[in-house]
Amino acid sequence: MKNVYLSKLGAIFISIILLILLPATLTVTSDPFEDTEVSISPASSIVGPSKDFIINVYCVPGQPIKAFEFRLSFDETLVLANEVTEGDIFEGFTTFFNEGTIDNSSGTIVDVYGLILGAGNTSSPGILASISFTSKSSNGASSLSLYDVGITNETEYVSIAVTSGTVQVDANAPTISGITATPSYQEISGFVNISATVTDNVAVDSVFVGITYPDDSFENLSITANKIGNSYYCNQSYDLSGSYSYKIWANDTVGNSFLSAASTFEIGDMTSPVISNILFASSSPLDTDPSFGWVFISCDVTDNIEVDDVFINITNPDGSWNNISLTKGSGSSYYINSSTAFSEVGNYSYFIWADDSENNTDVSSSFDFSMPPNWDIDNNGVINIVDLLLVSNVYDQSGISGWIRGTGKKVCRRS
Repeated sequence: MKNVYLSKLGAIFISIILLILLPATLTVTSDPFEDTEVSISPASSIVGPSKDFIINVYCVPGQPIKAFEFRLSFDETLVLANEVTEGDIFEGFTTFFNEGTIDNSSGTIVDVYGLILGAGNTSSPGILASISFTSKSSNGASSLSLYDVGITNETEYVSIAVTSGTVQVDANAPTISGITATPSYQEISGFVNISATVTDNVAVDSVFVGITYPDDSFENLSITANKIGNSYYCNQSYDLSGSYSYKIWANDTVGNSFLSAASTFEIGDMTSPVISNILFASSSPLDTDPSFGWVFISCDVTDNIEVDDVFINITNPDGSWNNISLTKGSGSSYYINSSTAFSEVGNYSYFIWADDSENNTDVSSSFDFSMPPNWDIDNNGVINIVDLLLVSNVYDQSGISGWIRGTGKKVCRRS
């Protein structure tokens, strides 16, 4: 009886000890490994139409692993599966790999699996398999859904966490609108701002403006960085006169592109020459005789590009007129020095006009002066007894016959 009692007492004692130790025992014997992660890489991607691309089934082991299996579904209206190839997660081991069965009519890939033959396992992250796809021409997002995924160690399945992915097929090219060149007609060396609004359903990648010059040379300028919101611009000056043609080209991040129709702007010289500093000088006294009289008229003419012609327009006493080209002097000066242009007695008027290489013109104010008759001895424009008196004062002096000029007077001599 004593032994039975002691036996029962021992059993109770052991039970008490086990109850005390049970929580610690459960903690020690629970699974020490984290979930093995299986995911699509990249998790999301964007491709253009009719583009080949590859997605990977990626694994991060939570414990040493030896085998895997999975299936994958996709939207068959958006993408086409081409091939499944073995990944690198078991690299260095002898392996067996089954590429599975692709069904592009239902959008599935089934029975993909692989394992290490013989002893060995891996804890290193890597690719289980790579899948080659080709996008179709429709817009949309296809899920890349992993299902029936299994990962094992040497003896059994391990706990896993699965993350599927998506691929977006972008078949839309960027749109270009609001194309303007401001101003559309600009002065040589002036700035023209070419601008356009460029948008895309996903993202604009680059924008260029291609400019054809009047001499048929071509320049392609990136304006990707020149933007305010969705407005892209090119602001620069042009030195060649003529008509310019330009187009805007844009593409998005998957290679869809759009080229606008051609637009134009004009560069020319719209600034007229400037006539200034008109000066008049003459012989003293004025004289219609070319041997003694002369008239000198000068001016300055400037232009932002180039002066072409400078003329003086003279209206004669009889109402007729003539146009005389001025001589180019130093710098911006032009002049006429003539003893014949004003050889008639009477009232004259004149003005200066100039043009440049683009036929922009400028015309000065009109100026008047008179040529007195040579027998107006005192040059006061009036012939009267005073003129005769001046002649009489030197009458009978000897010298060369005819009229001779003195200082401020005319003298009649006889030999």
